[in-house]
Amino acid sequence: VANTMISTSNVVERPKVDLPAWNSEYVMWFHSDTGNYGAAMVGVATAKTPCGPYTYKTSWQPLGAESRDEGLFQDGPRDIANQTSYLLYASDNNQNFKITRLDANYYNVTTNVQTLDGVTLEAPGIVKRDSVYWPIASHTSGWAANPNKYFLSTYLSGTWSAQNDLTPENTNTASRYFSQNAYDLPLGTNAICMGDRWRVDVLGSSQYIWYPLSWASGVPQIVYADVWSVDLTAGIVALLFLFYSCLLTAILGTYTVATGTNSNVHLDATEHHYTEENICGEQHVRPWGSGTLGVAGGVAVRGSG
Repeated sequence: VANTMISTSNVVERPKVDLPAWNSEYVMWFHSDTGNYGAAMVGVATAKTPCGPYTYKTSWQPLGAESRDEGLFQDGPRDIANQTSYLLYASDNNQNFKITRLDANYYNVTTNVQTLDGVTLEAPGIVKRDSVYWPIASHTSGWAANPNKYFLSTYLSGTWSAQNDLTPENTNTASRYFSQNAYDLPLGTNAICMGDRWRVDVLGSSQYIWYPLSWASGVPQIVYADVWSVDLTAGIVALLFLFYSCLLTAILGTYTVATGTNSNVHLDATEHHYTEENICGEQHVRPWGSGTLGVAGGVAVRGSG
């Protein structure tokens, strides 16, 4: 778009689309920036259908503050009386995390309802469950994955809990299986955790990964599964296979796993091309050799039973 922030040399990323209850127009918010990430803006575009085409409106810094990785959160049922939406964004050189209310048309922001100072969080989403708000976000480490965090509050403008890990802290899976939070979609009493798996050498070939997000333990935790299905009517997911994974550098030998085993998965933090194999039945012994997996490392099992 001539004479705007939309050009081949600038950045448009992390789009989120919302639909006001009183408007038939879909509104897209996105991180709008220069190629060196110096502008730190949000952008807005609108369309008559969720798939577009979209008409670009403008880019700016919300309430005069920097905005980089951002998200949207719609609070309340989709009706005129109760629905409110918020912009969630990393601000002030990514040091502070802000929650700012949108106007009635979702074209602009109105007031800042929360600033969490010094938390260095980005890529935010929020799941509301049983009247509790659960933000999910990552820390700032460029394109490299890091342990994503959750925390909670009963009010967006209230006091927030300490940050906690979304995946087990004592394993390499703490990097959220090599991904960064993108969006968190409520599903029944749980959610689907959507993430970006970045390829810094070819960003256009980066992938989205989706995992079930469960509150079975009382707090949100990613449920790892290579293959799973969604029942939208019932609001549940089903894991389809019991399987194990091992590092490219796993030790020589065999590993025995019984149906129902569910353990943490150990993955190499620098190598994404790990070996995976589906297994089923009562019990299995799986051998591996040096030609396949190398000479040092570890192995773990996981499954749904």
